[in-house]
Amino acid sequence: MTPTTPFARAIAVAALLGGVLSAAGRAWLCDDAFISFRYAGNLVRGNGLVYNAGERVEGYTNFLWTIWCAIPFRLGLDVEWFAVASGLFLFALLLWRILSLHRRLAGPGELPIALLGAAVAPDLANFATSGLETCLVALLVLWGYDALLSRRRALAGLAFGLATLSRPDAGLFVVCATAWVLFEDLRIRVPAAGERVRFSPVFSRFEGAATLAVSAAVLVVPHLAFRLSYYGALVPNTYFAKSAELSWWSQGLTYVLLFFARYWPLALGALVALTLLARGEPAATSGEGAPASGRAMALGLVLAVPYTGLVARVGGDFMFARLLVPVMPLLLFVLERAVAVVLERARQEHGLLRRAPATLRAYAGPAAAMLVVVAIGLTPSPVGDRIGPHGIVDERLYYAKAEPEWTEYSVRNGKTLQRYFSDLPVRIAFFGGEARLVFYADPALAIESAAGLTDAFVARQELKKRGRVGHEKAAPATYLLARRVHFFFTPVDGRLPDLERRIPLLRIDLDGVLGRIVTWDPRVMEELRLRGARFPDLPRLLDEDIRLGRGRDEPESIRTDRLARLDAFYFRPAVDPDRRNRYREMLRLPP
Repeated sequence: MTPTTPFARAIAVAALLGGVLSAAGRAWLCDDAFISFRYAGNLVRGNGLVYNAGERVEGYTNFLWTIWCAIPFRLGLDVEWFAVASGLFLFALLLWRILSLHRRLAGPGELPIALLGAAVAPDLANFATSGLETCLVALLVLWGYDALLSRRRALAGLAFGLATLSRPDAGLFVVCATAWVLFEDLRIRVPAAGERVRFSPVFSRFEGAATLAVSAAVLVVPHLAFRLSYYGALVPNTYFAKSAELSWWSQGLTYVLLFFARYWPLALGALVALTLLARGEPAATSGEGAPASGRAMALGLVLAVPYTGLVARVGGDFMFARLLVPVMPLLLFVLERAVAVVLERARQEHGLLRRAPATLRAYAGPAAAMLVVVAIGLTPSPVGDRIGPHGIVDERLYYAKAEPEWTEYSVRNGKTLQRYFSDLPVRIAFFGGEARLVFYADPALAIESAAGLTDAFVARQELKKRGRVGHEKAAPATYLLARRVHFFFTPVDGRLPDLERRIPLLRIDLDGVLGRIVTWDPRVMEELRLRGARFPDLPRLLDEDIRLGRGRDEPESIRTDRLARLDAFYFRPAVDPDRRNRYREMLRLPP
């Protein structure tokens, strides 16, 4: 452990407290989090780890976090408060882990640049809460990085294994870490310039890599077996919903470049580190037994670069920075060690600071730290609160500015729907942005219809063309009608053109919550009417049309289309053959 000066300790404490307070001030919950909450609630109620009772679809990508969110349901706590508090606690642990690792890596009196950068990084603070697993994954990845630097291979495997259970794409860290250990153990020593790398033929040198891989497999393999047996697939349903099997480099590179446009010091630090490593591994700047700066930089890049490439390959995400938050602490350490090495070399015999006044040499480190803090904390975001041309948005800012009343609207309307839907087998369709409303409404069945996150049929449709990331596979109207969906709740009318061509446009009003009726179930509709719902009395309107002969003189194509729309909407779901025959005869159509 490297000794620190009182100034450095004060800076570290201020960064820890400031970072946590900043995250707490930004606390929010993303609508996607409520998908995991519904899974967790169903698990506690005995329905299984499912979104809809009786349907085994893995519509989440955060198994460990979803299981964790089941705790408040079991204890009778508020899940929203629990998720926010858990996120803040994990963020505090992340900052503490960054400080602990800095004290092992740093030289005497060196300021914790990685900690300062993490404390002021806006998007790290944004996703400290959000109700998502992002901060948990970042903490586990950093834990694995720390364990690798200390050559605790089993612990590293466990950390990366837990990260994989928290988000499947974190499995790439297991692969990269195993390759790192394998190379380290096979390499005899660092070669001199022009000398070839020599490897040991002793097979015992595979032990470290095997230890890491087995430690991760102990956690990952049982979960894969569970996933295959319970859900019938080795990958989550979201893999299909977001077409992750397809490369989308243009969109993904845009996502990565936007991230580094805001966090350009991380990109600069990586480039400097690569330059330093190419010229030879820098000497250790820390106490005896501590990892060398060169090794810390190299490992950080070995873990961060392939993962960033994976994010680019799949097209990134619609939430700015979210998928790259797990590698931010790694890149911050790469930056910190690169700054430390550059300053150390500048002080050496042929360095720029060799003949500088003692005061200038003393303040070079704090000046570098201040520049990093200002650059990370004050560089403006390249995206805003509105969805941009690439479909990427600052999600927290979107809720705070573009839709400031969205949270209140969703909770209030969801609770209203829950009162109406209680004890009724109501089936609804919704878009991902209404996940909070659905969580509070708690219908018997809900189909996410913008991508099929929770529905296997919608998710496995063929992708016809690329659109906004994560919103490319809409539920077909024929599927919603076949599933006998009762209602569609969405504040935007123009998003259902296919459905509107197939059924009549009828609205339902449940104490101010407006929805679209998709299929008419007489028992459900009558019960909702008794509970105060307002909607047209369709059977009465049909009888009036029959009595007055409305539409009988229209062209046959129009009459045929009208009967087909009513068949899908009312006659088949309601099982009303007598009224259908009378209506068909009125329209003068053959049986």
